[in-house]
Amino acid sequence: MPATRVLCVDDEPSIRMTMPLILQAHGFDAVVVGTVAEALAEIAAHPFDVLMTDLHIGQQGDGYTVASAMRRTHPDCINFILTGYPAIETALRTIASQVDEILLKPADPPKMVAALERRLRERKPAGYIQTKRLSNILYDHKDEICQRFIVKMKDNPELAALPLSDEERLDHTKITLTELVKELESAPHEASPLPAAAKTGEERQRQEYPIALLAVNARLLQGVIYDIIHENLLSINLSFLMPDLKRLNEILSLQNEEIFKKFLEAEKRAA
Repeated sequence: MPATRVLCVDDEPSIRMTMPLILQAHGFDAVVVGTVAEALAEIAAHPFDVLMTDLHIGQQGDGYTVASAMRRTHPDCINFILTGYPAIETALRTIASQVDEILLKPADPPKMVAALERRLRERKPAGYIQTKRLSNILYDHKDEICQRFIVKMKDNPELAALPLSDEERLDHTKITLTELVKELESAPHEASPLPAAAKTGEERQRQEYPIALLAVNARLLQGVIYDIIHENLLSINLSFLMPDLKRLNEILSLQNEEIFKKFLEAEKRAA
């Protein structure tokens, strides 16, 4: 019977040196690489029974990319993510349904091997994993995006100083997200400003919003949207991710341009 094949991905030389020794001592066939590119090449070229990847390989969250590629290419492979940062509960809860187990670094070798052997005993065929388009991810997390956006605005001293209620701070954000989802789901066409943008610009002028803070608002909202995308990367249909992201960027840029335009027009009328 062939040995269980394990792909280990970690950018720390010491771990790449010790991990295969530990696994080989327990009868596993270990392949160890240190970059995402090397990991993707191995996944494309060879079958694996187990993946053990660091959460951050070079860049933050690179482990998501490796796990997603393994899940798609070898759906029966057991995926472990190792992280030295236990305080990322939100992200870990998000990926828990797609990653089989999360281990904290430095991993205790006996416990790590025991977890690996247990998962192998319990393994069931993974079958087809349904993924979502970017528009579905944004639709499913509209409320969370709004909640996080409020927190981000209140964490910014200049925005927090504005005498506005939470409802006024959000303004037309929920409507904007709904329109954004519809635009992403529509057939490809030249992007145009979302209808809510005009209302947002006019409302911000009425609220006597400092114009410089419109850019801060846009940056914070865009950051929250991309955080949500990053945390749900394993659930996204990667075949459409790049064109969807390109279109998202175009829509957000036009949205911000329209907000500034309508703000200045409303300011000129009020003068």
